[in-house]
Amino acid sequence: MYKNMALLIACIVAVVSLTFYFDHQKSPQQRIEQQENLARDYGQVVPDVPIYTLDNKTRHLREFAGKPIILHFWATYCPPCLAELKSLFALADNTANDLAVIAISVDTDVQTVDSFLKKIWSESLPENVIVAIDPGKDISVGVFQTIKLPETIIIDSQLVMRDKIAGAYPDWTDAAMRGKLDTYISGAG
Repeated sequence: MYKNMALLIACIVAVVSLTFYFDHQKSPQQRIEQQENLARDYGQVVPDVPIYTLDNKTRHLREFAGKPIILHFWATYCPPCLAELKSLFALADNTANDLAVIAISVDTDVQTVDSFLKKIWSESLPENVIVAIDPGKDISVGVFQTIKLPETIIIDSQLVMRDKIAGAYPDWTDAAMRGKLDTYISGAG
């Protein structure tokens, strides 16, 4: 039992260390430049990137035009992602016809992601939730310059980037977030 506990602790330390290492590979100047580049994208139409779903289908962002999109980047090894995914799925469940939630994992293994989802959400996922995988980080880092997980991009119904939230948002169903999203759902944002 102690061996298992020691192994678990060693794995946790390794994951935290690797996360810290990869998060700090870029110089502060590179991080500033990356944020400045992304800031120029606010108010611009997002690229129509291919999204690779867990059931081996290719979708595109343009398919979701006409309703706001919550584009969420996460990973199974990210503790804050767990609570946030549950909150996002609850939001999607309450807004089935109004918006799309695209949850893109940067994990490399579809089975790991699928097993993780079954543990955190016992019901079938809401119809307006698409779960995808980005193992090479081509979309998360390459297109949207995701710096740390979780990270969320809010896209309006015209496929224009409106907001980027770095880190976990505590409750996607709270009044403040619903008010913000309602402006995009109504087309006023």
